[in-house]
Amino acid sequence: LRLLRAVRFAARFNYEIEERTWKSIKLNASGISKISKERVRDELTKILLNENRVLGFDLLVDSGLMEHIIPEILQLKGCEQPPQFHPEGDVFVHTRLMLSLLNDNPSIELVLSVLLHDIGKPATYSFDEAADRIRFNGHDKLGAEMSNQILRDLKFSNSIIEDLSKTYNLNYEGLFMDVDGNFPNHPADPSDENNLSDLKAKVLSKNLDFGVAFDGDADRSVFIDDKGNLISGSLMTCLISDWLLEKQSDIKVVHNVNVQPSIVDYLKNKGVQTIRYKVGHSYICLLYTSPSPRD
Repeated sequence: LRLLRAVRFAARFNYEIEERTWKSIKLNASGISKISKERVRDELTKILLNENRVLGFDLLVDSGLMEHIIPEILQLKGCEQPPQFHPEGDVFVHTRLMLSLLNDNPSIELVLSVLLHDIGKPATYSFDEAADRIRFNGHDKLGAEMSNQILRDLKFSNSIIEDLSKTYNLNYEGLFMDVDGNFPNHPADPSDENNLSDLKAKVLSKNLDFGVAFDGDADRSVFIDDKGNLISGSLMTCLISDWLLEKQSDIKVVHNVNVQPSIVDYLKNKGVQTIRYKVGHSYICLLYTSPSPRD
């Protein structure tokens, strides 16, 4: 157990492990398998919850301890991803990057979900010759099964395992679902934050991950996070574009002059062709249905 504690203290206090000690840790790393899973789990949890978790992660991998705790993590190395969507590198590099982006006080459920969110990719790797791109069909479902087994092996509680399983299955709570053109609850304008008070209360009372509000004809939406704070429309657009690009890479995006330049730059960096056009939904629809030199 002291092998893990050496890693934990080095990460917590940000110091370099003495050379002979480090060699000894690497030499005896396989011995961690003899320690009870509960004690290993507790040390791993402390490492992952520390704000210097990326250093702890690196030390676990480099020492050989990770091979005997969650060996599936090592399989992420060299598992390439579509460069147009993941210019940062393979699945291992991506996972490490995601860990580095967590805030200073995340829940263990959130850290574990980030650590294991792509664990099913190596087993589902394929190359689509027709589309000339890498795919991971079904990695989310397989990843959920693998994550559950990993966490059970490490003796994590059923409540934590159940919480993580929710990240693979989207559940929602409805609010004002009965159609009424008189809009008796509040004006149908989600861009006015005063109209989001009921949604914020719902998200906070039900401990939901996020909330979405639509306008009267549902062609505009506003997102709030789990704390009831507004999420930037530009950020949501970029996140949704990533999801769409995972499904189809050879797309064109039409936008008007009001769109944030950062969104256009983000799409161009992804290799997407962007087309600026007149303001108005009708004009954009006309562009889709009429012959154009840009189609």
